[in-house]
Amino acid sequence: MCKVKDGMSAQIDDLVNEHYGVAHMAQAMNAAANNNQGNGSYRSGPGGLIYEASKSQFTHNNTGAQSTIKIQNGVITDITTGPIEQPTTKTNEGIKHDNEKPDLSLLSSMAIIEVGKVMTFGKKKYTANNWRGGIVYTRLIAAALRHIFAFLGGESTDPESGISHAAHAICCLMMLLEFQQTRPDLDDRYKQL
Repeated sequence: MCKVKDGMSAQIDDLVNEHYGVAHMAQAMNAAANNNQGNGSYRSGPGGLIYEASKSQFTHNNTGAQSTIKIQNGVITDITTGPIEQPTTKTNEGIKHDNEKPDLSLLSSMAIIEVGKVMTFGKKKYTANNWRGGIVYTRLIAAALRHIFAFLGGESTDPESGISHAAHAICCLMMLLEFQQTRPDLDDRYKQL
């Protein structure tokens, strides 16, 4: 059996009770004892224990948690628990620091295309980018609500454009969202005193 560094017995008891079970802990300790140097990495998986000579630890994954037992010269020297570490793979890809940026790949391409159809219809009816000249907030809110209420009442498409009322409402809200950030002077909402 593998030896245990002084003071580690209580941690082993906790791991046996919470994560491993007696069989896994016995496997880890026996593997450490049977390894000719008593060092190594032992990972529990569907096929049992896997030995990796490059590391000096045994890792066990269980229901989203990972426990690691470090073994040096046949002695358990450290035990840690935490979330499962995701494997890292080396690729020929560059690095892009965009974790804090919005993931635009999550947007619906079908919805964006419908919004584009409404904007193209508006370009023909008025002029390209006419809306960027500014429209007061309440006109955009009223127009969005008209399209939403028409859709709610069972009319799926706008009779003039033949495009979904939902897409028209999204266009109105898109404009409102931009003006909220760029044109606070257009905010004509009623403000209760």
